[in-house]
Amino acid sequence: MIGKLLIKLTFAAALAAGLSSCYKEDMSMCPPVMPDRNVHLTLTLDAEIITRAGTGTRLARFDITGVRVWAFDKEGRMALYAAVPYDPDGVYDIYMNLTPGEYDFVVWTGDGSAYKITSEAELMRVMNIHLDAGDGIITDNIPDLLYGTARDCTVTAGVENHVEVKMRPNTYNVSVTADGVARSGERWEVAIDVDHIHYTFDNNIITTEGDLHHVRQGELNGGSAFTAPIRTLTISPDRYMQLTVRNVTTGQIYFDESLTQTIIDTYAANGQTPDFDRVYDYDIRMAFTPSPADGKMAVSISINGWQYNPMPTDLG
Repeated sequence: MIGKLLIKLTFAAALAAGLSSCYKEDMSMCPPVMPDRNVHLTLTLDAEIITRAGTGTRLARFDITGVRVWAFDKEGRMALYAAVPYDPDGVYDIYMNLTPGEYDFVVWTGDGSAYKITSEAELMRVMNIHLDAGDGIITDNIPDLLYGTARDCTVTAGVENHVEVKMRPNTYNVSVTADGVARSGERWEVAIDVDHIHYTFDNNIITTEGDLHHVRQGELNGGSAFTAPIRTLTISPDRYMQLTVRNVTTGQIYFDESLTQTIIDTYAANGQTPDFDRVYDYDIRMAFTPSPADGKMAVSISINGWQYNPMPTDLG
């Protein structure tokens, strides 16, 4: 199984250079596979997660390119780093060797090509991970980003110490379908603006650097509806995240509101509260109709089956 590796990494000074080189995203410099092992680390999807089709706790349903594992000693210094290739079955059993002691394990998905480690200080309290967003304009789906940690783990000599790390997504799938926004041959656009691309190794959002502008454009060849699938970073009640729907051909804006607040308001209209910690897929359907009273557009919204009463848009 490609996800099963035997990795020997110790505190020995002889491996210091190898650890540093491997840590700098170049997996070709990672220490060689060796037979000694005293830690068996397994990755599972947190059972509370509701996202996409499929069941079980494997990671196969996610768009990832591999996983990266860090072990930190009780002072928060990096003792181990291992890059593990992608497993299409979503099975990750990682075997490694550590000096007996207390450890915190941190796992992020990815191979370092899209999500990069900002700090090379090798101290957990200052390390963070960020999406390499280029100019900040994203026209394709970003890879999934999942995080997991296991804290205060005791590694004992002479036995195989099993550590389970439960993974949770930091990426959300938003599908926006809009009806009544364009005639055949006209070009449309859906955009989501995000103010965060950085996370600490405690998985807290850092908002001081970077932002994203997710854009999907297309031309209708018939009918008046279009669908734009967008995968974005964390949706939470304290993130504004602008959602815009506009007709590029005419310049008319049909919707320009907070994505997060729109989800919250739609659920609230049905006596519900969205659980962004468990639900990671949002199917948003908008139906636009002219409002004879003021000439603006009225929009009826459905999110994950919950219907929001029609309301006029501010920018009709």
